[in-house]
Amino acid sequence: DKNAMASALAKVTRKVGRIGKDAFKFRFTVTFESIELTLANHKAWQPTALSVRWFRNARVVQSDSPLIADSTKSGNDINAVWQPEVEESLLVTLYKDGKATTFEEKSYKFHIENRDKDGKNKVLASFHMDMADYAPETVSKDVTSHSLSMAFKVKSIKIKTATLNVVIRCEFMKQGKAGDEDMMSTFSAVQMDNVHDFEDEVDEDDIPPSPPPQAPRDEKEEEPSEKVDHKPKGGDARIQEWISQAPVAAAVA
Repeated sequence: DKNAMASALAKVTRKVGRIGKDAFKFRFTVTFESIELTLANHKAWQPTALSVRWFRNARVVQSDSPLIADSTKSGNDINAVWQPEVEESLLVTLYKDGKATTFEEKSYKFHIENRDKDGKNKVLASFHMDMADYAPETVSKDVTSHSLSMAFKVKSIKIKTATLNVVIRCEFMKQGKAGDEDMMSTFSAVQMDNVHDFEDEVDEDDIPPSPPPQAPRDEKEEEPSEKVDHKPKGGDARIQEWISQAPVAAAVA
């Protein structure tokens, strides 16, 4: 169909545009700490099994469900914590030509989802992350670490706000040329047979009446979308960043 043809053409165009460019492979590891939700009405709806999906095209990782604190179940402010914290890793290739000082953009998506009583994952909120933002400008064997508070764009009328708290680490693995077979981006432990289980599901409660009296929250393009706060907080949290360095971990699994 037209969408498939457009996608294939875009892929070829990207590959042609990268000819002659340097390729840098990094291992990104995200440690999931907690999810914070503000519900629209806790008496009308409560999350049951939250999770985070981290993906780009067909490469998908789905986290385990965090534990929702009992103390937050009686109000609209929900706090769900991974105990112990959960880690997921991916290998991603970033590109730049010899004269550039920064890498080309490479966007991955995060979805906060809730598994409903029918066992289907419904998207509550989304976040686009440019992985190049978290790769070191100067390649070295050090591991960089960023503690982030990610304000997601709401995609469901059941919630008002959604925040994911994570630590993301970046480790340089190798350098090559665009087109090298061993420079492909992959998740380090992804079950490709399960990719179809993570397709977006439309929540019937989020379908507005026809004609709607006004656009539902997740269709208002002018609403504030995504934002990253760098922790620890204090002063201007948007520009503060905690970065630690540690010895390089084990080689790629």
